[in-house]
Amino acid sequence: MSIIGTWKAKKMLIPDENGFNFLSKEELIEKGIYSEDMEMMFNFHIDVKDDKTIDSYVLLPDASKLPPEILESARAEGAEIGENVRILMESYTWTEEDGNCFYEVDGQKTPLEINEEGLLAFNMGMTLFEKL
Repeated sequence: MSIIGTWKAKKMLIPDENGFNFLSKEELIEKGIYSEDMEMMFNFHIDVKDDKTIDSYVLLPDASKLPPEILESARAEGAEIGENVRILMESYTWTEEDGNCFYEVDGQKTPLEINEEGLLAFNMGMTLFEKL
């Protein structure tokens, strides 16, 4: 499976009664530990492009629920808010070496790996993304 494409957050590394585990929104709801504050985490997307760039963004399904000052604050901090209420968080470059892919954060190479479930590890391995 290629890393090129749009990916949506599927599982987050979350502390629970068994230590730290990757849990989906559905699993968090089932365990009774999901809160509305977590919703933005699950609206996190990345676009891995063949031009060797990665855009990370939050997709806001209904901006009308957000106070205008939040959007203005995001704009003031340099976030790009597109027509689809997509707030660009950060852009990265990625490289391929010996068949393995990496992106760099603060000078540190971090692998871009697809696990056995077909989920892409990103965000220093703390978030698993499913391909859309």
